[in-house]
Amino acid sequence: MTDPGSQRLVRAHLKMRHLVLLVALGKHGSIMGAAHAANLTQPAASRLLRELAELARQSWILPPAGSILRKRLATLFLSKGLEPPADTVESTALPLIANLVAGSDMVVALPRELMQPYLDNGSMVVAPFDLGIGKGIYGLITRRGHRLSPGAKAMLEALREVAARRYRA
Repeated sequence: MTDPGSQRLVRAHLKMRHLVLLVALGKHGSIMGAAHAANLTQPAASRLLRELAELARQSWILPPAGSILRKRLATLFLSKGLEPPADTVESTALPLIANLVAGSDMVVALPRELMQPYLDNGSMVVAPFDLGIGKGIYGLITRRGHRLSPGAKAMLEALREVAARRYRA
């Protein structure tokens, strides 16, 4: 497997197994429970947990400090006993993020909807699980004292309806 595309797919598969185990560990609280849930033996799960620590040391693309997603990612790492990544690039520019991910082994956690064009064209793949950090508070920013046009009001109402259906508790 000397093809760079094949090597990237193998690395992506290994990273997905790490993250699946991380999610299972969070749900089950023990290596044995996580190993069973992730369909692994206990020694394999222990090895993957050691590799997870290496993943935490990998280069990450993170949102700016102080952002909600950045805080949630830091909390996720700390809750699993891992230090948040130290080797990071801060960016919210999707074209830059896509280029960094495509040209390196950097890791990024973003909502699927933001990355959909890159998923559609096959330049990225998504791990088949939810980190549990995506549902957040959303807001609409307008000028102080500005009244929304009828079209903007209709759009806001449609967004509220979709959000209510999508993020029902």
